[in-house]
Amino acid sequence: MENENQNALERFIGKTRELFARESDLEKRWTALSPILAELLADPEVIEASKSGPTACPPMAGRKICSFTKTLIMALPSMG
Repeated sequence: MENENQNALERFIGKTRELFARESDLEKRWTALSPILAELLADPEVIEASKSGPTACPPMAGRKICSFTKTLIMALPSMG
């Protein structure tokens, strides 16, 4: 469930969990994940955090998630 007090990463995790709970078909699941991921990568806080690496991520996110997010942002020409 989305909450206006959630940050982009929390919204991404929540929406992804909801999607995976309701959709069992892997192809449909990964297709439906695209706009959820796009929303995460378009978030101004995520973009700003990506500029200075994993140390700029919220402590609750953990280094692996932050590294993954930075890698995704850098892979997209319009974002990196």
